[in-house]
Amino acid sequence: MKKAGMSECCRCGSKPLRLWQLVGTLWERLEGYLEQQKEALLLVSPVFALGGEQQVFDLALFLHDAPSIDRLGAVYRIPEDGPAPDAIVEVVGDVAALGEALSPKADFCQEMGVHDYLVVEHFPNRPFQLWYGKPAAKERPRVVAEAVLTSLKLVVRPEGDRLRLFTLEGEEVLSPREVLTKERARREALEQLVAELSRRVAELGQLLQGQVSL
Repeated sequence: MKKAGMSECCRCGSKPLRLWQLVGTLWERLEGYLEQQKEALLLVSPVFALGGEQQVFDLALFLHDAPSIDRLGAVYRIPEDGPAPDAIVEVVGDVAALGEALSPKADFCQEMGVHDYLVVEHFPNRPFQLWYGKPAAKERPRVVAEAVLTSLKLVVRPEGDRLRLFTLEGEEVLSPREVLTKERARREALEQLVAELSRRVAELGQLLQGQVSL
């Protein structure tokens, strides 16, 4: 997968750190998910230009005919620099940002012809809420219990204060870091179980030895 890291193209602006942490987590998960797709491209905080208008988004994903990273400038011009992204993800944390994501940014996605547009509403002290639409089909973003990103074959599902990603087959999509953390926890739990079993076997051995002595 072709990719541009957050340190290379992130334009944080006034977005709170907690929102960029979520963007970073989604980026890591999607990066791992798309790793085997050589033609895929994942951009963080790209600026798109179309018809004299510009908009910046949090995440943009290209699956086919993605432009070369070496040719990307500060602004991605459509169609001069390449096709529109297949999917766009926007993370918002207040009413003003939500309004912008659901109106001018949604309109811009429709003009570009984006297939999947996901807005993740992450307000302080409130559970996640998803807004999902299909701009290319002129479908406006609406509140959904879970979002099925058809172009990516992914399901995004909020669970209280957690946001989880799954394949269409139900396998959870985790970042390499999350996989390592999960594997470490599993290994530690297994080591604790082995230690407990060893302790019980030793106790049983001592008990049997005592009975034989009698």
